[in-house]
Amino acid sequence: MEEESHRTGPGGVASIIDLTKEIKVDPDNALLYAQRSECFRIIQQHYHAYRDAEKVIVLRPDWYKGYYYKGLAEVGAEHFKEAIESFEDGLQYEPDEALIKALHQANRARFAHRINNRGRLVKGFFLGCLVGALALAANDYLLPNPLVKNIFLKVILFSAWGYCGIELAKNYISMLEKDRDQRLQAPDPLFPFTSDTEPASKRKPTSASTGTSTDPPTEDKSNLRTRRGRTQDQAS
Repeated sequence: MEEESHRTGPGGVASIIDLTKEIKVDPDNALLYAQRSECFRIIQQHYHAYRDAEKVIVLRPDWYKGYYYKGLAEVGAEHFKEAIESFEDGLQYEPDEALIKALHQANRARFAHRINNRGRLVKGFFLGCLVGALALAANDYLLPNPLVKNIFLKVILFSAWGYCGIELAKNYISMLEKDRDQRLQAPDPLFPFTSDTEPASKRKPTSASTGTSTDPPTEDKSNLRTRRGRTQDQAS
């Protein structure tokens, strides 16, 4: 009964552990990967959900569930364009109602994402204009001798502040897009060093065939002193 529970209602780390154990026993079972992909998606581990869904497609390319779970992982990572393509690929094999519903939701989410980005640009413009208006007001009413008196120069400065607001909004959107793109990339390793105490970049290189160090051998100091003594005797 416990095994059946996580099959019908996946979710949580415990289910992921159970499914991973089953996958080790039966690594070619696409159903297990599909269930684990859903478990990863529930806990918002989009990269692992995406990889498991891809494994489902490799094992059973004609099964719509693989494309369905792949699209869900992409939606969770806000890769809406790719998610739409995945759902459409799944519909080629079976016109499942869940696929159709997910496709409509992905299209709406993609449209909302575009509207949000445009809204950020508009907000940036008005915020820049507000700062410019406050700066010009301070110039006219707070300074005994205003620095800017020409009306055309004031218009240019006001427009420049609005342009700066748009550029700041673009940079913010670009930062969000970079974060979004990294959600389906492999995470950094937990232990980036090959040794617990020394970074890999500082370790001595070793030969690929023998595993020995490639540094030139160091000569024994006692042998070096003996050779120097012989050289001095011959010179005398």
